[in-house]
Amino acid sequence: MKNGLYLVVSDAHVSSWYHNESVFFDMLQAIKETELNVVFLGDIFDLWIGVPRYETSAQKAFLVWCEEQKGVREIGFIEGNHEFFVHHYHRDVFSWSDSKQHIVGRVVFAHGDLANPKDINYLRFRRWTNNDFTRNLIRWMPWGPTITQRLKRKLEGSNKPFKLTFPAEEIGGYGSELAGASHDLVVIGHFHRETIIDMDSGKLFVAPDWWSTGRVALLEIQSGDIEVGPWQELLSAHKMP
Repeated sequence: MKNGLYLVVSDAHVSSWYHNESVFFDMLQAIKETELNVVFLGDIFDLWIGVPRYETSAQKAFLVWCEEQKGVREIGFIEGNHEFFVHHYHRDVFSWSDSKQHIVGRVVFAHGDLANPKDINYLRFRRWTNNDFTRNLIRWMPWGPTITQRLKRKLEGSNKPFKLTFPAEEIGGYGSELAGASHDLVVIGHFHRETIIDMDSGKLFVAPDWWSTGRVALLEIQSGDIEVGPWQELLSAHKMP
């Protein structure tokens, strides 16, 4: 059933705190009624530590859904900056996954959190958290998730100048580096701002955030055509008869 149509879901920030778990799983049920492939582009959960004993029931249910669905459609997953070690522990659940980027045909998928080299505080935070030492520390320390969550919240409280601006020039440069000479479309999320940026060798598409808009993107891999809209409308239009 796999084809060249990919549904891109980015920055859903699913959490009981936001009361959006049920509607997210409503969307997953609707996806099952289509023939679309799916790329989860990062920050699917507001905080997801992939160490199995720290995962929530919603995260476990999502993993079950992905493992089931990869048998009938392509399920890709890119870690965002709100996810830790998901690729390390659960890569077999998806058709493919990565902690940085992944290429499908002409398209490079990435979350986008590494796009701004001027965001020094975040890049330091990523290096501190995204390594084997921290992973093992969190794995064995019962208060590991609490420490990580506090660090993340503290980081969100700092760095405000970088969160209030949209570094289009840096994003375009980042996209050109990812695309190289062989690819002409880069798809990222992270910035919660739907837009297209021209690059030297193609274009970069910043996907909408599902969390505040309920919007997703439908991408045709061969042509590079992109359609964006509310998930209910796009999935209804592609529902199998």
